[in-house]
Amino acid sequence: MNRSIPWLRVLIEGVVIVGSILLAFGCQPQDQSQDRSPPIMCDIDRDSLHVELEAARALWRSNGGPDYLMETRGWTNVFPGAGPWVELTVRGDTIRSVAVLEVEGRVAFNNDPQAWYSVRDLFDSVESFITDADYVEVTFDDALGYPARVVIDLLSRMADDELSHFVRAVEVRRE
Repeated sequence: MNRSIPWLRVLIEGVVIVGSILLAFGCQPQDQSQDRSPPIMCDIDRDSLHVELEAARALWRSNGGPDYLMETRGWTNVFPGAGPWVELTVRGDTIRSVAVLEVEGRVAFNNDPQAWYSVRDLFDSVESFITDADYVEVTFDDALGYPARVVIDLLSRMADDELSHFVRAVEVRRE
């Protein structure tokens, strides 16, 4: 009598698919002798990211400035959907106002300037994430150097702690 167990086949296929994806993207279990279930960690060249970060900061110091408008949005797994696109008015490297530009569906919105990141804050956060997060992916703007896309997984073994931050435009004010 040959009885197949369909759920077991689906489970095995799922494990094979996830394992293949992790291997394809250079992710592998890291050896941690004190833990029986090591986290999945993606290879991060932290030294190269630090060099890239410093080059981007230098470009921002040359081409950016303390006064600018920035179109930005944040995303986290904690709240469904991405936050709204907002325009931040920054004067003297301090966010002075927040204005909603676009909203997709119902999203939480905080208009407190202290809840948002200026370019300087983004650089500082990226530096911290390079050191502390399990996964970091950053794209810097070619012309001005600001972090245009930041994707973070703080703890690879924890669900829903991923963060992303997007900047689609910065207009430097030279007044």
